[in-house]
Amino acid sequence: MTLSIWGRTVKDLKNGIPNNYNLPNFLIKSALFGEYSFMYADALAILSLAFNYLFVYSSLILMVIYFIYSKKENLEVKIIGGVIILSQLLAQLYFNIKYPFGCTMDFRYIVPIILGFMILNTLAFDKFSKEKGWKKYYSLATLIIGCCFMGCISMFYLLAI
Repeated sequence: MTLSIWGRTVKDLKNGIPNNYNLPNFLIKSALFGEYSFMYADALAILSLAFNYLFVYSSLILMVIYFIYSKKENLEVKIIGGVIILSQLLAQLYFNIKYPFGCTMDFRYIVPIILGFMILNTLAFDKFSKEKGWKKYYSLATLIIGCCFMGCISMFYLLAI
């Protein structure tokens, strides 16, 4: 029986190392929950995962839209953000090919990737907030999804105390 990506993600919320070798799935779960198990708040954990997936994918789409519409403005900063993201992803892939174990897939190894995403998303939010039309509303929706994710994960950890 095969499950969808979402079904495989929700099936084992605890991010068990022996049974989860899906790199994107493990990265997102380890970014949210680490390698720790929790006793309750499964609904909040699932909601946090859903908002995290939405935020990551909408941020990626926003960055692609920004690259298409921004032409050559802020070229140096875009290159720096792109190099950070690309170098972290390539290093992570190499690391997982060289050492194909579950413990090497943890998010802590590519934490600097957040800086690249932050740089490019900030540039996109800044550019599109001054425009009219669908790009402004899409960037606003991405920001709202990010705030919902942060609220859910904050409530999850507050309940876990």
